[in-house]
Amino acid sequence: MNRRTITVVVVFALAMVGFMAEMLAVPHSKGSAVELVPAQQAAMAAEKAQLRRLEAVLRPDFKQLQVVMPDAKVMLSAQSRAALAPKVLPLFKKAVVVLDGFLKKHPHENDGVRELRDHFLGMSVVFGDAGAKAALEAAAAGGTRRNRLTARLELMQAAWLLHAHDAAAQEKTLATMTILAKANPTSDQISRTLYTMREFGAANNALRDQAMHIIVHHLTGPLAQMIQEAQQRQAVLNDFQGKSVTVRGRLLGGKTFSTKVWKGKVVIVDFWATWCPPCRMSLPGLEALYSKYHRHGLEVLGISNDRTAAALRTFLKANPKIAWPQMFTPHSNWNPLTKKYGVSGFGIPVQFIIDRQGVVRRIVKGFDPSKEAGNIALVKKLLAEK
Repeated sequence: MNRRTITVVVVFALAMVGFMAEMLAVPHSKGSAVELVPAQQAAMAAEKAQLRRLEAVLRPDFKQLQVVMPDAKVMLSAQSRAALAPKVLPLFKKAVVVLDGFLKKHPHENDGVRELRDHFLGMSVVFGDAGAKAALEAAAAGGTRRNRLTARLELMQAAWLLHAHDAAAQEKTLATMTILAKANPTSDQISRTLYTMREFGAANNALRDQAMHIIVHHLTGPLAQMIQEAQQRQAVLNDFQGKSVTVRGRLLGGKTFSTKVWKGKVVIVDFWATWCPPCRMSLPGLEALYSKYHRHGLEVLGISNDRTAAALRTFLKANPKIAWPQMFTPHSNWNPLTKKYGVSGFGIPVQFIIDRQGVVRRIVKGFDPSKEAGNIALVKKLLAEK
């Protein structure tokens, strides 16, 4: 997924899916599963059913948000926010009412639902809802420690977006975040908020780096560790820019292959998977490019991250325009080549555009339709080179 082109619907959908998945999961302790008596199992099944109904109620609002506000960038413009507020605030308020109703019926501690409710309130603040701001301020002053922290983080994230063009104001926000991180070093909530700030709405790159610095040097929770590991892998990926690369591995079917046989040709190495929506969205453009320029010296190599050969074969059979070879190795997480080249630290799709001398001239991270023309222009330029 291309994090830099994240849409508002993805922000909310990921929040909802993450919280729901966490709450619908079977509870566990470190090292072993929890043994539940029949009464506990029945209660858990009933709670899961309630959460599924809650998800079903909220889902139409997510779809409507996608139509009303398909690009999160509108949140960074005061003029755009003012124009969209009458359309989005009713959706936010409806979701808050639904979530509050759920919490009243189920008053036991349910952090995921409360966090999702506060997230809607935070987005309402961004669009000028004074009532939502007052509600978060009240929550930040009372309740459990975790709930106070959640409300406070939503207020700071809202301030971050409202000051997307004010570096001085965002520096003050990060100073507060540093204090919170030092006081709550294992908090995944803080890590998640800082990473969101880093990826969206920063006034400049120095502030993005500062947000990551806080995660790396002051946070130690599971999410912080995962982000740090991903950053290390991304550093590996970025290091291939401008370097000579020869990709070797096994094709679907088991034969060994090396891009060395394509010496003197322009090569696109596509790290993808059939289960990845942005990857599938990128395929029509790649198919058209291959069809038009293959006879002029363009080759494409797929690095499939599918978990079974059957899934890949089925997809290729249904999409015969994907006529280029596919490397595939059975795996439980990522294709070993995806790890080797650091792509797993960013996520798929990623493409290496390699010139006739075997040098990586561009690393295309994620799928961004607005950049396709530039990538096509680069391929044409490289094909023209001798």
